[in-house]
Amino acid sequence: MKTTKNVTLTKDLVEARIGTIFSTQKGYMANLLLYQDARASMNVLDSLYPGWQRHHQNIGGLTFCTISVYDSEKQTWITREDVGTAGDFEKEKSAVSDSFKRAATNFIPAFRALYNAPKINIVLNYNEVVEKNNGRFTCYTKFIVSELAYDEAKQCFTALKIVDENGEVRYDITKPVIKVNATVRSKPATATAHTSGSFGGSVCAECGKKISDKVAAYSLDKFKKCLCMDCQKQAKAVA
Repeated sequence: MKTTKNVTLTKDLVEARIGTIFSTQKGYMANLLLYQDARASMNVLDSLYPGWQRHHQNIGGLTFCTISVYDSEKQTWITREDVGTAGDFEKEKSAVSDSFKRAATNFIPAFRALYNAPKINIVLNYNEVVEKNNGRFTCYTKFIVSELAYDEAKQCFTALKIVDENGEVRYDITKPVIKVNATVRSKPATATAHTSGSFGGSVCAECGKKISDKVAAYSLDKFKKCLCMDCQKQAKAVA
């Protein structure tokens, strides 16, 4: 049976998405999250464990995924399972995907490096921020991991660069904050800059409640995402 020690975390196995959008006195910023795509997990499992199997089941409203790989030396199946968390959209599908990726990590240690990812805050162009009908803000710009290197011994990223869909560098681990082109920047965002006038600072990633920049900054430092005081208490209780 092959081992996963020869699997190296590369940029082709990792994707980046926006976790939260928050405001500062200088404009909008976004917190980017690194994650493994389900297809990347499938491809790695195919290469390491041909004939691997998976199945899902719902237990108490939670979605579990079980992955089994065959150990030809011991002539037995080895099984690992994990539970998934539903996202904001297509909850059932997202829970299935999340449970699969978590279970796959048991056989692909390289993906555990993502738990050691640095805090990635990037500056957004003013015209990249869109206010939705519910008052929350989103950004449709696609961000791509263009460079990545991870030191297994030190358990830290030694290289990490993220570009947008136009190839412009938006994050470099050696230069954590990269300013965008001044010609597309706006003055600091205010409520009057939006048609609904509903902007009042950052918003909680869980409940959508408006929160102050001070609370948002504390939450990003402690939880790596924007949470209101109530959701912070719930996060602490779960932890």
